[in-house]
Amino acid sequence: MTAIIFLFHVRFRLATGWFEGTLAWLYALVMVSGIFGLAVTRSFPRRLTARGGEVIYEQIPAVRHRLRQQAEAIAFSGATPSKTLAEFYTRRLDAFFAQPRNLWPHLLESRQPLNALVAELEDLRRYLSEPERSDLDQMLALVRQKDTLDYHLALQRTLKLWLFVHLPLTWSLLIFSVVHIALVYAFAGGAK
Repeated sequence: MTAIIFLFHVRFRLATGWFEGTLAWLYALVMVSGIFGLAVTRSFPRRLTARGGEVIYEQIPAVRHRLRQQAEAIAFSGATPSKTLAEFYTRRLDAFFAQPRNLWPHLLESRQPLNALVAELEDLRRYLSEPERSDLDQMLALVRQKDTLDYHLALQRTLKLWLFVHLPLTWSLLIFSVVHIALVYAFAGGAK
């Protein structure tokens, strides 16, 4: 709606000066970031709830650290220490548990990276004894928990960062609009 009013206000012309250009660009950026924000604030909370309840953003690093410690304990000193599982952990899972992973796929609702990692872990099953398979099942559960944690991080971080973009742009637009109005009234008398 405001886009239509804006276009009529500028008479469907491009800005001619730097001030008008800045004002037009600020409006466009605020409009786009506002539409983006409207979309994510409507869809992300539902997605977060559907995928594992509530995770407090500030606690995510501590939870990730705890999951990493549990995974290392299973890999290197599980019920029956497995060289195969320990090597896989060192090669593939250490980096996975060390930091956030797959942030873009999570934003796009893609489970492909998780499915690929789970498939790699399942391929190990044939090389493991029965007690080692129990450790593998525990490791799979931790991988899924970590993936859910990364999912929450990706969506919550996007919600927080959006505000750091949208609010400064909005304030800048308001300030430029007030200056624009003042300039219009200041020069309106001499223009007639």
